[in-house]
Amino acid sequence: MPIVFCSDSNFTEHVAVTILSIVKSNPEFSFDFHLISSESNLSKLSKLERLSEDYNSNFQSHHPDFSVFDAFPKVHHLNLACYYRLLAPKLIQEKNYLYLDIDIIVSGDLSVFLKFLHSKFVLAAAADPVYRWEDDLGMSPESLYFNSGVMLVNREKWNSEKITERVMEYIASHPSTIRFGDQCALNAILDGKFEELPPALNQQAIIFRNDIPKMEKIWTREEIEEAINNPVVIHFTGPSKPWQYQCSHPEKGRYWDFQKWSPFKRNFPEGMKRLDYLKILIPNSFKKKLKEIFSRKK
Repeated sequence: MPIVFCSDSNFTEHVAVTILSIVKSNPEFSFDFHLISSESNLSKLSKLERLSEDYNSNFQSHHPDFSVFDAFPKVHHLNLACYYRLLAPKLIQEKNYLYLDIDIIVSGDLSVFLKFLHSKFVLAAAADPVYRWEDDLGMSPESLYFNSGVMLVNREKWNSEKITERVMEYIASHPSTIRFGDQCALNAILDGKFEELPPALNQQAIIFRNDIPKMEKIWTREEIEEAINNPVVIHFTGPSKPWQYQCSHPEKGRYWDFQKWSPFKRNFPEGMKRLDYLKILIPNSFKKKLKEIFSRKK
């Protein structure tokens, strides 16, 4: 089963970390990786190919015409690359594929997805409890809104139902309802008709916000605890990413656990200044003593 990523040239290095998390967390498997990207730097793409080969896996990059998305709305922290995944069913030949955002770390056995392969639905995905604008999308009251950052796709069914064409038409005619890129349009078109994945297969940042009553309307407490304690896929949803210095996500260390093996290895997170680095070097005991000295002077 192929694994598909999408990215523009600004995020190629993070694709490497996601790949590393997959192959190191699933050493008994080999993978077919596909990157749909506007990246034109052949050196960077070659590094991803060599990285995949080092772990007995394949890598292929795809560079279709992205101009069809030029007029699509850019929302929140998202850029036009969030729409690239709409082209995947036309580029991938296998019957099924697993799509993963590149702000993801895989920490468990991906073979658990295999049990969802024979779904009668176009795709399997986990619900997104953050979203609250279903009415604006014309969704039925009982329909769940899903997060499209992790999708197990039935490519044949997707193409036969012309999902890409319908989603693109919806975005073009309803731009004001698009808050999270193609995710909103996918939900508007499918209207709750998807196979639901447990939250451990797409652990979203909301799981750490202590809003248990809201989440228990969608997931059981056992599912929530499993997602917190034993996630298979850790998804850093929202604008704060683990490669940024100010990120407060409790699992951000997992990103750096794999980043150290990356061909794009970096020693410091984005946004980290020299003063921040010096603060880290100063022992906490010394910081405490300085605070005591200054408090006495006051």
